[in-house]
Amino acid sequence: GKVSRIPINAARQACLEIRVGGLRAFKIKFSNSGKYIAAACTLGSNKTIIKVYDVEDGHLQLILRGHNDLIHDMSWSFDDRFLVTASADGSVKIWNLSDKE
Repeated sequence: GKVSRIPINAARQACLEIRVGGLRAFKIKFSNSGKYIAAACTLGSNKTIIKVYDVEDGHLQLILRGHNDLIHDMSWSFDDRFLVTASADGSVKIWNLSDKE
């Protein structure tokens, strides 16, 4: 699968490498605290998954499934407990991340 490199610390020239699979990550969003990054990854079947990574260590924390087309926008709640996603499939999802830990 494809790998995307996202700069996370300019002073150290550090990058987070995320495996996006399928086509590519069309939308990424850092959490408000900066601890997590969500990447909307569209697979060859137009199914889109959201991969949530820990920015500090680069480990994959969650994979969220449920959209059937590109994700156009993502937004974290102020406390990073929820992630809202809007897709070209016409759906909007509110993911409760606090119960997935």
